Amino acid sequence: MITEIVEKGVYFIFSPVKKCSHISICIAEGLKKLGIPIFSNMDCWLIDLKNQEYLFKNDRQLHPNNCAIVVADIYFIEMTNNHPLFDLFYELNEEVILVIIDPNDSDHVLTGRTERLTAVIRVHMHKFRKYPSQYIPWAFGISERIRIATENSKLFSERKRQVLAVFRSSLNQSVRVAMNFCFISHLQDKIDINQNQITEIGNNISLNDFDYLYWSQFPTHHIPKWFDSLKNSMFCCAYGGNFYYADLDEKLLENSNLGQKPAIARWDSWRFWESLAAGCVSIHLDFDKYGFLLPIKPVNWKHYVGIDLANPQEAAQRIIDEPELMVQIGLEGQRWALENYGSVPVACRFLDIVLGEEFGTIENLIDAVEDIS
Repeated sequence: MITEIVEKGVYFIFSPVKKCSHISICIAEGLKKLGIPIFSNMDCWLIDLKNQEYLFKNDRQLHPNNCAIVVADIYFIEMTNNHPLFDLFYELNEEVILVIIDPNDSDHVLTGRTERLTAVIRVHMHKFRKYPSQYIPWAFGISERIRIATENSKLFSERKRQVLAVFRSSLNQSVRVAMNFCFISHLQDKIDINQNQITEIGNNISLNDFDYLYWSQFPTHHIPKWFDSLKNSMFCCAYGGNFYYADLDEKLLENSNLGQKPAIARWDSWRFWESLAAGCVSIHLDFDKYGFLLPIKPVNWKHYVGIDLANPQEAAQRIIDEPELMVQIGLEGQRWALENYGSVPVACRFLDIVLGEEFGTIENLIDAVEDIS
């Protein structure tokens, strides 16, 4: 099957309004590095300004049936059981592998007409929510844009001893509000807290080709001044999301007299992956305690600082009292993130999923692709 994927490629379907999500970009960048052809229903995500080369290329002569895998990115598409995408899926040959990428903040899940789907790749998953069997936990991860933008970071010892607590405007961020009260308040007299908003680039600022390429396509997220701040700061607050009540699954209900449990939705964060890539100490909530699901989870106090909302003061005190540990977390977190969530590891994990873990490890999968190439 891997031979067929390398020969036929992967076909991505995007909404003409919102186009490609960051999740699709990360996967496709890795597939491209592995030598696997990428096609799409539209030209999307410019990667070479001079030659007008797109990561996702539209070939009007190519039908999705001619590719090995068809991926539908439902970024801001309202998915219902009667969505036209399902009609397309059921018209495709049985041999074509069908995958949905769901990077949305909504808690909606697909029901019905999903038997042809191999997988639904979903961010923000947590253990207190019931998901259909095809759902696979995923993460924002580190695109090539983020990786390059965070290169050449300063040594940890040379950075400003400050906590970046700057967030993009976003609705329903009750986690951030709570953390201002219960966590930041314990740090602000002991360490500099930078809450100065870093806004979009003005028209009078000149950009190099790389920054212009990505700022012009993603102006709210690709801000060179922000990446400079990351590379010059020791700490970065990277939490997000909102509190809500989630229905417990049946196994958890057996051990509980409650029908609901407090949970955190929309917990994955751009700041988390950007700050990890830049070598900052990334501050989030405790992934294990709050049930966040990832393909590979980071270890608290090794790769990041995970806050327990029941005792946030303890984490704040360790940040202040253990500078040598903070140096180590910055280094280990960056290494862990790039090794597990850079574009090639992400693409290999995607292939491992759609192939039913035929290869079992990223290393074996890379070897197999290289042998075919």
